[in-house]
Amino acid sequence: ITFMRGNFNQVRLDKSTTKFTKVQTSGFKDPTKNFKSIIDEMRALKDYEYICSGLNSFERELLVIDCDDNDKGKKTLKLMQKDGLIPHYQKIKPENGHSQTGIFIKPIKIATVAYKDGKLLEVDNEYTHTMFKRTYQMLNLLYNGDICYTGFNCQNPLYKNATVKSFKNYKDTTSLKKVYEFVISEEQELEE
Repeated sequence: ITFMRGNFNQVRLDKSTTKFTKVQTSGFKDPTKNFKSIIDEMRALKDYEYICSGLNSFERELLVIDCDDNDKGKKTLKLMQKDGLIPHYQKIKPENGHSQTGIFIKPIKIATVAYKDGKLLEVDNEYTHTMFKRTYQMLNLLYNGDICYTGFNCQNPLYKNATVKSFKNYKDTTSLKKVYEFVISEEQELEE
């Protein structure tokens, strides 16, 4: 087994290091060693404060609003509540009041990888990938997040030393399309 982008993601211990470590999430010969979801990985890697929004480079299961204000996520939650959007959790950094607010989605594939005639082929699922990017960008724009946030690396809400508020069961996921349609409707209201 090699660390192909479809078999791993990266984690980081905490802010004391800038080094990310590759963690194999799938592709094991023993299928019981493969993670079934990002939530399972977060739980298993609770010693790591930073993780990814999907099990590998081709999947996503989490939308994050990354707020760099020092208000402990209060404005983000207030804006979301006003619009009737309930996140799964909000993780707060006690030392600076920054927050990440997350919405778990059903797993999506933004790309696929395969071998054909001995050559590695990566195929971008452009429609889904664009929908994912637009959704997290709009969430950050609408709900006081960092509009430059890239959507992949994020904080682990199940980190052993985290300060987290949970608002609904993490396994009660929603579809990306549903969140996308919600933020597009909110965007249209902003334009009117």
